[in-house]
Amino acid sequence: DMPDMNSEVPMFPGDKPTTIGYAFGEGFVIVSDTTAHATALVNAGKKSTLATSAESKYAEDVKSLGSDQIAVAWTDIAAIYKAIPANQRAGSPEMFKGLGPKDPSKASGRIVMGLHADPSFLEVTGKSIEVKGADTLFTKETGSEAGIISSFPADVFGAVTITGLGKAAGTLYTSLTAGKDEMGIKPGLSQLGIDSAAEIETLLGAETGIMVGGTKDVPEFAVRTRGKDADAALKIASKALAAPEAGNVNINATKITGPDGIVVSMGSGLDKAIFDLSGPKLGASEAFRKALPDADTADATQYLNFANVSPLLFGEGTKEEGDWLKPLAGFGVTGSTGNDGTFRARLTVK
Repeated sequence: DMPDMNSEVPMFPGDKPTTIGYAFGEGFVIVSDTTAHATALVNAGKKSTLATSAESKYAEDVKSLGSDQIAVAWTDIAAIYKAIPANQRAGSPEMFKGLGPKDPSKASGRIVMGLHADPSFLEVTGKSIEVKGADTLFTKETGSEAGIISSFPADVFGAVTITGLGKAAGTLYTSLTAGKDEMGIKPGLSQLGIDSAAEIETLLGAETGIMVGGTKDVPEFAVRTRGKDADAALKIASKALAAPEAGNVNINATKITGPDGIVVSMGSGLDKAIFDLSGPKLGASEAFRKALPDADTADATQYLNFANVSPLLFGEGTKEEGDWLKPLAGFGVTGSTGNDGTFRARLTVK
């Protein structure tokens, strides 16, 4: 016999007692706050379900993920907002006005996610479908250039890129400094010679990437950009690095081509690899392509190379602390923005 769960049970120490109830359907069990609620859901499911309802589009959305999903999650954006009690529907913070939906009650669309397993990887994919009324800070850049992460040196242990960061940061700067600027952003950046949203957008460019390499004892970092005016970006970066407020740091700013932009780096080894056009690049790495199959079309990417992470964390040689990393090859995350945005997180194995 199943124990009676429809009783007051503290979920965590110090919490107020809560109730849990359950009810059985045909081949499944529903758990809710009370048995009555769980039973009501079972009975409602006999009349109509998400899978059989033409209005929900659940079945269609799940099918778009592809077959062999281990688990799926689905949500209706408008229904979620309506389910929030009216007294809890707080408006957007003052500092973010104009950056997100002005009226969340008008937001609509669906979000679907799935977990998929393959002999060589485990991944979570997600899609936003027909989303409207939910403006995003990051907007999709027009153009056909492949993402700059493919041009990064193949021996970096980690990298991140974001498309549209310059425009987003410029918009955020305007919003945060339009009023009292209690965070002191405007005077702080002014000390570095940056005085406008346009300069921020030029500096960060249309696409911005960060990579990490080197060794455990001497880590190296670099920022790589793609932009319309590399000369102006270099001038802004050089001025900021030369400002007394920047301190006496050993950081170089250099113009780069293919695609045009700038490199702001700390570490001679990584810097040399970035400018060595004939050297091995991530775009030609099988491990990278396996972890990020859609890197060239994504608006944001993240890559972690486990083959290089172990020496960085634990030093050279085999150590028990790093044994758990040995079966892992890489971890990649990609995402695209827009009304029909996509998301993928993939863990690959050797």
